[in-house]
Amino acid sequence: MSEQLSRRSLLKIMGAAVGAATLGSMPLLTGCKKDIPADSHTDTQTNPQTKGAAATQIALYYAMPKEIESLLRDNVSTQIQTVAGVSFYRITNDILAFVGGIGKVNAAMAAQLCISLYHPSLIINVGVAGCFKNVEIGTLMIADKFIQHDVDTTGCGDPIGLVSTVNLVEFPAGRIEKTKSVLDQMQVPYLCGTGVTGDWFAKRGERAQWISDTFHPLFIEMESCAIAQVCMRNQVDFVALKSVSDCLFGDDNYDFNFATAMENMNPIALEFAKKMLLNSGQDNDSFLKNNS
Repeated sequence: MSEQLSRRSLLKIMGAAVGAATLGSMPLLTGCKKDIPADSHTDTQTNPQTKGAAATQIALYYAMPKEIESLLRDNVSTQIQTVAGVSFYRITNDILAFVGGIGKVNAAMAAQLCISLYHPSLIINVGVAGCFKNVEIGTLMIADKFIQHDVDTTGCGDPIGLVSTVNLVEFPAGRIEKTKSVLDQMQVPYLCGTGVTGDWFAKRGERAQWISDTFHPLFIEMESCAIAQVCMRNQVDFVALKSVSDCLFGDDNYDFNFATAMENMNPIALEFAKKMLLNSGQDNDSFLKNNS
């Protein structure tokens, strides 16, 4: 018994030391009221209901800190809390933003956390994506449906892309006609088509060509369809606003193009969210209303 207890004590001490060392090396999210470690858990004890959680109507999802950076820098924002590595920020009384990480699992976990904690009626995925057309870097893209290109259970007779449990290949966007209408009012040009998602950083080659030939998408990235799936199961509308960072069969220099792609993205996304709020009670093309 004494040997077992001593091992447990040692593990606790080692765990605390590793945690302290990791926290000290974490990158900082800058641009809000204070610099806070991106994965800090210092505020998780606070009940979100005491922080105006019930007032949230729209939540903006970002995969990467560098995508949200200008939004936090250019607006009066406050970090609400960080839960399981997902940081939440209050942008306005009705709009919050959160950074969930790259990839489908990170995106799905963060989306569910946001829905459970803040109960938004709409989640908007803001960020960059690769485009299957040769268009100008920074071109805005929206999706009317989403597909997971890396889901493959064809070995047991399913069609390619079929997601088990929900048994869908295509996940529809919510409020798509409202999205188009608002962007038209803003006089922001955009492309609309299918968005494909998978845990693969897309580059020119055979795999990209296969995805293009199989799903005929407009853009490709690593989070949207995972969020769309979570939103569908929670009866929350979902929209993706994506800026072209690279063209799969043309200009594919993602690192060089990133700043250009995000230059106007956040001002557009925030104005878009505010305009979506104005007529939030008059949505005739809500995913919820069309699929209830």
